[in-house]
Amino acid sequence: MEKIHKSRSVFMWKSGLIALLLCFFLMPLSLAAGGDTVRIDLLTVNDFHGALLEDGKTPGGAKLASFIRGEQAKNPKGTLLLSAGDMFQGSVRSNILYGKPVVEMMDAVGFSAMALGNHEFDWGLDVLRARAKEAKFSFLSANISYKDSGKPVEFAAPYIIKEANGIKVGIIGITTPATAYTTNMSVAAQLSFADALDTVKKLLPELKKEGAQVVVVLGHIDSEIDGPEIKGEAAYLANGLKRIMPFRGHGPVKPSVYPPVAPGPLVDAIVTGHSHLKVAGKINGIAIVQAGYSGRALGKVTLFYSPLEKRVVESQVEVLDVVPAKLAPDAKVQKIINKSAKQAAPIEKTVLGQAETPLSHDRYKLSLLGEWVSDTIREATGADVAFQNGGGLRKPLDKGAVTLGHLYEILPFDNTIVTVGLTGRQILDVLEYGLYNDRIGMVQYSGLKVAYNKTRPTGERIVSVTMGDGSLLEPAKLYKVAVNDFMADGGDGYTMFRQGKDFTNTNIVLRDIVSDAVKKAQILRVEDDGRLQKDVPLANAS
Repeated sequence: MEKIHKSRSVFMWKSGLIALLLCFFLMPLSLAAGGDTVRIDLLTVNDFHGALLEDGKTPGGAKLASFIRGEQAKNPKGTLLLSAGDMFQGSVRSNILYGKPVVEMMDAVGFSAMALGNHEFDWGLDVLRARAKEAKFSFLSANISYKDSGKPVEFAAPYIIKEANGIKVGIIGITTPATAYTTNMSVAAQLSFADALDTVKKLLPELKKEGAQVVVVLGHIDSEIDGPEIKGEAAYLANGLKRIMPFRGHGPVKPSVYPPVAPGPLVDAIVTGHSHLKVAGKINGIAIVQAGYSGRALGKVTLFYSPLEKRVVESQVEVLDVVPAKLAPDAKVQKIINKSAKQAAPIEKTVLGQAETPLSHDRYKLSLLGEWVSDTIREATGADVAFQNGGGLRKPLDKGAVTLGHLYEILPFDNTIVTVGLTGRQILDVLEYGLYNDRIGMVQYSGLKVAYNKTRPTGERIVSVTMGDGSLLEPAKLYKVAVNDFMADGGDGYTMFRQGKDFTNTNIVLRDIVSDAVKKAQILRVEDDGRLQKDVPLANAS
């Protein structure tokens, strides 16, 4: 009997052990990992666009810094602060000082890295190089090289490896290839922008060789949420980085034939920007985040790394709203902003004239501001026709005093004016492409009266075009056209201008032309003159 009892005891002990092991392996991974994981927090900002000052829902640099410090304090040694680009250009204060106070703010709050955005190139490579030298954090972009030499740019590293709570985190920088036509075209023409997915895949072995245990893509690439689905460049990248487990078939497998493959995706998180949206979700287990724009939100990705399994076993992603009313300004960053005010004030507050009525602007419509600016370009150059891209005007002009600071906000890019001879047919091509273009915005124009029918097929929507003197636009006739250098060089996809004759860059800055126009007029009285007639029946063509 004793022998039987012992056998039963051994059987019960073994059964209990098996049950315990089954429970362990079947429990959710996050619970199994439990206290054995290391927590890493990624705090993210994108498309700050020089928003140093508090304005409505925009918290300004000092209050954003205060919010960031509060989040950093929750995991002091395990938090990395990252930017997905487009940090400098966009506000009068930052534009006048070419982004320098934004770099100082980022240094003060402890950014580790910034991906180069398309607007980082707006002021030319010399300014970008200067900001890169001043910054204590790393400028990153792995997919940009010089066209002439094929060499990577020297002002941005392809990646860095930072330590968080003892874990090595590899951070790869990516810049949207759309930069080739969405920034200063004279700068973009010098550079090549490689495919994001190819670039990341090539770098992964190098990062692993250097000991990266976690991999993050820090990209100025777009993302958006459509229902439950994440779309855009980030989705393309995430779908291409899914780890494919080898098919082993049936029967015994030799380890030499199929080496062990770690589970999980090839990268752990993708930080995005460019589209100015709030995005928080996952594709193929990869956390994807974007935090709106102007510092109104902070992205947060929390990664749980298992030293035992040597991988991230769980991740969480969210977007935190930054509410100005609930925050006190950070003293250190406020000093930086106060200093920038003194440096910029002489330019910023110079009064040029008065606007009797507000000049509204929406980049997706023909606006009063767009009409006036294009009129100003045409009159200053003696051209027959002038064009201005809707996205090149960044803010409306309010009623009241017009300062130089306002013009820096409206026209932040240092565009110059180009004149070129285009045929009437080429002008029609510009209008067909630029009117009601939902991707890039509406082309603004002067010197033309256009009858348009949006219900017609693409290429047939223009019913008629007349010149300022009432004559019809003649397809074969050559006209003098004035346009900013961004569009002239093919920016926003406007390839028509390079096909023209007598292409001449006047090197006159658009902002200076507009400034002179305000000073000359003193009082701006602008009314819509009906230059665009919508929904005109085709029968009315003349």
